[in-house]
Order: sequence, then structure tokens, then C-alpha cells
Amino acid sequence: MGRIGARDSSVAMEFRNEIASSGTGRRRGAADLRFWEIVEYALMAIVIGSTVLTVYLHRQFVEDGSCLQQALREQHSLVGKVVDRAEYESNETYKAVAIKEPGLLSDSLLRINAFNSYSTGHGSLVADYDQVLDHDGRVVGSASEKNFAVDYEFSCSSSVARMNSSLYKVYGISTYNVSLHADCLAPSSPYIRSFWVNLIRVAFGVDAIVVNQAMYAFQCDGYLKNLATKEIWSWDKRDFDYLNYGLFRKAVRKLAAFFMSILSFALVSQITALLVRVLVTSGVAITFPLFNLFQRLGLNQHRRQLLSLSYPWLGAQIELLHTSNQSSNPLVSAHLFNVLLYYTMYEACQIVWSFWLYNKSMPAGQMQQIFGLVMICEYFSMIFARSLLTIQFFPRVMMFYYIAFHLYFYLVPYGFTSMATITWYAACLHAMVYCLRYHEVKAFQRGRVSFEQPRSLYSEIPQPQWNMLLPPLWSMFYPLNRSQRSIYDDEDSVANYITDTTSTVNASISAPPVQGVSPRESTQEVSETEVSSSRYAIPGGAVARAAEARRRAQSARAVPVVIEEHDPNHDHAA
Repeated sequence: MGRIGARDSSVAMEFRNEIASSGTGRRRGAADLRFWEIVEYALMAIVIGSTVLTVYLHRQFVEDGSCLQQALREQHSLVGKVVDRAEYESNETYKAVAIKEPGLLSDSLLRINAFNSYSTGHGSLVADYDQVLDHDGRVVGSASEKNFAVDYEFSCSSSVARMNSSLYKVYGISTYNVSLHADCLAPSSPYIRSFWVNLIRVAFGVDAIVVNQAMYAFQCDGYLKNLATKEIWSWDKRDFDYLNYGLFRKAVRKLAAFFMSILSFALVSQITALLVRVLVTSGVAITFPLFNLFQRLGLNQHRRQLLSLSYPWLGAQIELLHTSNQSSNPLVSAHLFNVLLYYTMYEACQIVWSFWLYNKSMPAGQMQQIFGLVMICEYFSMIFARSLLTIQFFPRVMMFYYIAFHLYFYLVPYGFTSMATITWYAACLHAMVYCLRYHEVKAFQRGRVSFEQPRSLYSEIPQPQWNMLLPPLWSMFYPLNRSQRSIYDDEDSVANYITDTTSTVNASISAPPVQGVSPRESTQEVSETEVSSSRYAIPGGAVARAAEARRRAQSARAVPVVIEEHDPNHDHAA
């Protein structure tokens, strides 16, 4: 262990107090690390569980319209008849109802009741003159609106879908009421089926299932409306051409989706980073008039000066204006209008790119979820991405998750993107916690990230810049071309630093002692906590304190310090 002898007893007292409190700090730090370890494992469990569930729901319900086809054949072939199920299943006439005839496709409206009834199994389907009832007496099919609860309306014609219901008789629009059985959602066991149907309704909703049933039952230009939420989905019949593609055209389609994913990532991430940059640099201007208001209410004068020091790119200019007896209101107003303009551009980009990049039906709020997650990642990168490994790892893994989600979004006409979004969010949060635990904390402990060295990689632009000014906006797109060097980067740097520190401090031994303090009273022995670096076991506390001792010795010339050089092999063994 290192030994530091000093005449200045206050220095030794500071060291001793720090060491005395280090036990509590270590225990608190260990508890915090344990908490984030639990969070990391919980996020990983969410990622795995939601991925498995998304794959199951996709395989079970996406690209399938058999339930709606079967319901149409079964229910509307029985209208006006009383038929036993055994007779129905043995009579091909009842099954031959043409659900793709032109009248139903272009001049009809389909009213759908979604998964509120069950089929009768091996019992009988009872039908009166205008409706079909299941074994519980619920209407599952009808030629009119009598006692029929409508959840969705579907048509292959946009004109019919948008037409007022009072005009149906005028233009001879036929309506068909049909119920999608809950049997399509769950196994045959009644107990499991009831639980699973309720789980799907509450946790995931049935919108994606109904959309896929309507899309693939008819494969026409479709328009579907949820009467409860007023949400509308539409698609083109050309969206189903990929079902008949050969191997080459399928490969081209996947490459096109990959290109669109990369383009989307580039545009969305850059506009989000630009907005974050403007919010941080110009958005803080709102604090200056607020502090002026607080000052008028009795706040001390030095508060405004602290604010100027916190944001020097604004504070220095404001202080210059105040020094010359000029108002800072125009400067603050200019920054606030700058924020307003860029935020308007950000919202406008979402509207424009909804046609360029997301020109297809999607769940409500999907665009906001995509932009919101990218915003979270940008703020995390700005605040926490400081170590070399995080800077290299985090953007790449975020891009991988982004492209993976968008490949699913582009390649599937309408999938379970809501569940995929949950997986995407959980995976990104897991990556953030992982970087903090395994990269940032260790980099800080090893001295690779500090106040003097806040970030391992940075951009050096080829033009002189005043320190009080921020770099220009175009520097956002400039590559990272410089790296900070730590004293732990090579053995020569470590040896030279310790040698230089030792010689500088020992040179002050000949200085006269402090008056009133005997050498015997000022001699202290302090044990230090050792922090090993990635390549050398250099006690981080000793290095930092040696630098502090050197500064004190140079200023007061009265603090003799002797530092024993550490053996790296001995520290590694310890």
C-alpha cells in the first residue's frame, strides 16, 4: 500500500475522512449495481418472452383468412333454414357459397362481430327467417341488423366504405352480418379457450387478427373500420402479389425492404439528433428569463452568474450584453424561436415521411412510438455514451434493432407490430443498462472517463473555434476522428507520470515547515483503496491524490509528500 507523509494535517484528514466513508459508499454502490443487474435480467426476460409471443401470434394469425371464409360459408348458407350440423357438413351445397362473387366484393358491406361467440361443435345451428343463432342463443349470422352487435365494417370498395348508411338502399348496397368465432383464437378446451380469448382481447387486442382475416379472405382493395375506435385500415390488392413471387423476386423484395430500413434509420436518427442538439443548446435559453423573474422575487444575484457558467455558450454572450448595458431579450428570443422552428420541422418530417417511408396501414400511434424510441436513444447517447466501448457498441446495436423491426414492418403487410414494438423497446433499454453496467462504470473507475476526459472519442473540426461557442450544426455529421488518451494507455506514460510526480513533490521537502505545526504532528499514514485498470493495477486513488498533493506543494511549498511506487505484479496478486 502507498504511504503519504505530509506536514499539512488537513490534507491527511481529508484523505482519512474519504477512506472512512468509502465503506458506506461501496455498500451503497454494490446495492445500486445489484438493482441494475436485476433490471437487466428483467428486461432480458421481457425481450425473450415478447419475442416468443410475437412469433406465436404471427404464425397463428398473420396471412390467414380462413376463419372469415368459414364463417361466411357457414352462416349465410343457413339463413332462412334449420339445418343440423351433420347434415350441413355432409351437404356440399351449403359449403359452396361463393364469397368472392363480384357483388360481395364491390357492391357490398360486411359487418363483423369479432370473437364474441363460439361455434356449436357437434350440436345444431338454429336459424330463423333472418338470423343464425349459436347454442347459447347469440346471433352469429344475419341478413339484417336485428340483435346484431357490429364491431367492424369492411368493403372492397372505398366508395361503399365511406358511404352513409342511409344511402345503402338508394344505391342497392347489400350488407352481410357475420361473426368470427372465438374458436379461431384458442384451443378446443373450453377453460383454456376462455382464458386465452380474454387474454388476447385485454393484452393485445384483436385488431391485427381481424385485419388479416379481412385482407386474406378476399385479397382485394380493402377498407376496414373499427366502429369503437374509429380507426381505419386500407390496403391495395397488389400487396398480395408477393404470395406468387419466385425465389429471385422474393430476394429482391427483401433487399428493397433492407434498403428502406437503412434509409429510415438514417433520416429518423439524424433529424432526431438535430432536434436534441437544438433543444440542448437553444432550449436552455428559457431558464435565463425564469431566473431573472426569480431574482426580482428576491433570489440572490449570484444565481444568475452560476447559470451563465453552466451554459457558457449563452451565458458569456448574455454577460457581455449586460456589461455593455444592453438587453439580452433579443438573444434569448432568437434562441427560443430557433427551437420553435426546428420542432415544427421535426413534426413536419413525421408527416412527410409517413408517406415516404410508412405508406401502409399500421396501428394507431406507431409513428410516434418509433420517433419516441429514437429520441430516447439520442438522449442516452448524449448523456451516458462516454467510454470507448459504449461509443462503438451502442449505436451499432441500436441500428441492428431498428433494422430488424423495420424488416418485419416492411415485409409483412400487417403483422403484430405492437408486440414487436414492445420487444424493440425492451431490447434497447436492455442495451442501455448493459452499457452502463459493463462499460461506463468500469471506464469511470479506471480513470478513462473523468472531468478532464469526459468522452473517449470526439470530432475535431478543421477550423478555429472560440471555447465559449458551440461547434456548428454541420459538425453533427462529422466523423469521430480523435480519441482521448488516458495515463493508463501505455506503460511509459504511467512510469513517466509517477516519476514526474515523485520528483516534483520530493523537491518541496526542503521547504520550511509550517509555523506552529511540528513534523511529528503532521506525519500521517493513510491506507488507500486500490482500483485496478484494464492493463495495469495502478491504484487510482493514489494517482489522483498524488496530483492533488503536487498542486498543493507547488502552491504552498510546505507539503512534503513521499509516494512509494507500486509493483503492478503485487497489485495484480492482491
